[in-house]
Amino acid sequence: MAQVLQDDHMDMAVKTQTSSHRSRTRIIIALIVAVLSDLLSAMTEWFPPLQWGIDLATALILFVILGWHWIFLPALVAEAIPGLAMFPTWLMVVAVYAAKTNGVIAKVDPKP
Repeated sequence: MAQVLQDDHMDMAVKTQTSSHRSRTRIIIALIVAVLSDLLSAMTEWFPPLQWGIDLATALILFVILGWHWIFLPALVAEAIPGLAMFPTWLMVVAVYAAKTNGVIAKVDPKP
């Protein structure tokens, strides 16, 4: 019985490491996508339709990589506002997502 519990514990540790590695890989890929999108967006500042297409594609790609998160919606809105594309909005959003996922940003309980 003790051996079975130990084996289950080892399996859980391996799954946690694999999940953590997969999550880290997804975050790195999302960061690369965000940097490339912000660079392209800054270069297409004077042609808004192309910039909006890049931002929509970025939102969809990040959705595929990281899943749906509400934090992507304000970034998409901010990117649609002319002039704000000069700021690395997508990079900031993915960085906040990564910090939240890794426990750097703690959840706040609204009840005192």
